[in-house]
Amino acid sequence: MKVLKLKVEGFTCFRKPVEVDFSDLELFAITGPTGSGKSSLVDAILFALYGKIPRLGTDLSSLISQGMKNANVLLEFMMGNIKYKVARKSSLTKASQAILDECHEDTWQGVCSGVRQVNQKITKILGLDYEAFTRCIVLPQGEFAQFLEDSKERQEILIRLLDLEILGEMQKEASQKYEETKERMETLQRRLEEEFKGVNLENIHKIKEESQSLEKKNTIFTGRDTGA
Repeated sequence: MKVLKLKVEGFTCFRKPVEVDFSDLELFAITGPTGSGKSSLVDAILFALYGKIPRLGTDLSSLISQGMKNANVLLEFMMGNIKYKVARKSSLTKASQAILDECHEDTWQGVCSGVRQVNQKITKILGLDYEAFTRCIVLPQGEFAQFLEDSKERQEILIRLLDLEILGEMQKEASQKYEETKERMETLQRRLEEEFKGVNLENIHKIKEESQSLEKKNTIFTGRDTGA
């Protein structure tokens, strides 16, 4: 994912419309004095993508600038070769709104609208849900140590990031085939024990000797019979 543009209005300290263009930047750092809005820009990106931020969850009323009724955020980003634009509005008097557009040949086309629909589509596009995104892409302040210590959650996130789910599917299929083969072998073993009960190498040699003895006797008997 590459962030291209961010527009905010009525969002925390950004009462008036502000636009930040990242499109020409490969690597950047957001700097400034305390209270200048550095964290608010990161919060705005999270809000645009998922409709919530770690320190407030879905209760975003405190994010609306004092004296304003609405907070508006528009994020333009690229995933692979496709450009997307997601816009969200948080209001003191109305339900939150969300719209997602996709760019095709320099023309914006609507993908979906509505908070739930946009959330689901964003998760599918990025391949990460909100919890995973805030654990490995944008780590909230003070929670990096938790990510390092929680080995189970870290493993699940890394598996999704590296697209290693196929290994789990292969392991599951191999285990299933092993169990099926094991069951067939046990069934064959039981049949052998039931149908050839009492058969051993000693008995086989004894039967073979008796068969050879009978063949000799039959040959002698047949020869005598012919001579007569």
